[in-house]
Amino acid sequence: MGWAKPGAYGGKMAPTPNMDALAAGGMRFTNGYSSGCVCSPGRVGLMTGRYQARTGHDANPGRPGRELLLSERTLAQHLKTVGYTTGIVGKWHLGDTSPEFMPTARGFDFAMGTVGNLGEGKGPSFYRGKELLKDLAGAPVTSPVYARESVSFLNANHAKPWLLMVSFNAVHTPHVASENWLEKFKGLPKHNASYAVLAAEADEAIGTVMTKLRKLKQKENTLIFLISDNVAARIKMPRKPCCAIHALREIERSRPCWSDCRRCDNAQRG
Repeated sequence: MGWAKPGAYGGKMAPTPNMDALAAGGMRFTNGYSSGCVCSPGRVGLMTGRYQARTGHDANPGRPGRELLLSERTLAQHLKTVGYTTGIVGKWHLGDTSPEFMPTARGFDFAMGTVGNLGEGKGPSFYRGKELLKDLAGAPVTSPVYARESVSFLNANHAKPWLLMVSFNAVHTPHVASENWLEKFKGLPKHNASYAVLAAEADEAIGTVMTKLRKLKQKENTLIFLISDNVAARIKMPRKPCCAIHALREIERSRPCWSDCRRCDNAQRG
């Protein structure tokens, strides 16, 4: 998700009321950067708090040897040492070539989601606990699934210290969404509609999790971070730029190149 896509950052393509509420009620980072410009390296930075270049993790894990090194400690591993129950719901993308690289071996007590991007690779696409799965009920539309799984985790663990990482596949390809969201955006141009349904349905899932936190009276005792792991999707510029400055601005708002590709939307509520 690019930095200019949520409503709190000026985005108008899709309504994002729940993301916007986090920004309005917390702190908005207007110059925040991911440590990597593609999925897995940026995720290494988020998960370890260290530059992924320190371990040579500069590409997505498409073959053995590109997994998150076992010498690296994740946020979940650190928090487990001080009594937290930990969970991850959603995309992992840090290695699945053997069980030692999967979430339950990297500090997470509860884990389910996709091993990488939906539809990529030849092996199983999903995981639950230590098991790799070919199919997941509800997929490829995963945002509602992740909302339900997150709510279940909170119901089971809210009475003790907990960490939950909710890692949406949206707004990454494939462009799939529930029928009700597809209907709402059918009047938009195809490309815009494809993006809008993903953003809106992910936002709805965020709202579901926030509603559960409020019902459990956990919201005011929870640090909530909304972070995009890398960069916006590649799109064509909507019109011919009238000048070089305008061209750079359009590129930055759609698919920033190396100098600014890591700029992303960040908000904190705590």
